[in-house]
Amino acid sequence: MRPVLAGTTTSALFYHMIVGVYILYLTRDLGVSAGLLGAIVATGGPLAILGAAVTGRLVRRWGMGATLIGALVLSGAANLLVPLAAGPLAAVVPLLVAWRVLDSLAAAVYNVVSFTIVQAAPPPGLQGRVQATMRVGTWGAMAVGSLLGGALGQALGLRPALAIAAAGMLLAPLWLVRSPVRGLREGPEPAERGAPAAGAAQ
Repeated sequence: MRPVLAGTTTSALFYHMIVGVYILYLTRDLGVSAGLLGAIVATGGPLAILGAAVTGRLVRRWGMGATLIGALVLSGAANLLVPLAAGPLAAVVPLLVAWRVLDSLAAAVYNVVSFTIVQAAPPPGLQGRVQATMRVGTWGAMAVGSLLGGALGQALGLRPALAIAAAGMLLAPLWLVRSPVRGLREGPEPAERGAPAAGAAQ
């Protein structure tokens, strides 16, 4: 669970650096209107549903570890499309739609698999503490990432800040590649329901 937490936190940190500045970049620097921006962002919704629906098939074919790593890599690569978007709207819009489609698909797959691992691995007596730790790590990273994104956007410019953040997202899979999660084919064995929390923690 530690590498899953580390990968999730790293991805959340850098992703929310993007969240903190991408609307300014798209509307101010690229000239995307509010209505068009809403339409672009909305394209991710159906793909998130599709991602959740096909996750089972991906896991059966590639295993949980490889699926988890692949989803993080795809998400980081997709977010590189944001700083690469430049020029007339005819060139910008397809890149931004591809970003939302691929990132939403990857995020849905990653969430389904990572939540499955986190819910299945700890014994029942530790579920509350495990979930609280995951929430603090992830949501804390979101807040810090948003602040860092705004600071970098002001200091270096919006596009460089987006490029740094997207590249940073590609660091997240390394936590999983260098851990036993990489070889995980199926979910971890459910903990013994009768086992006391203290003994399970040891």
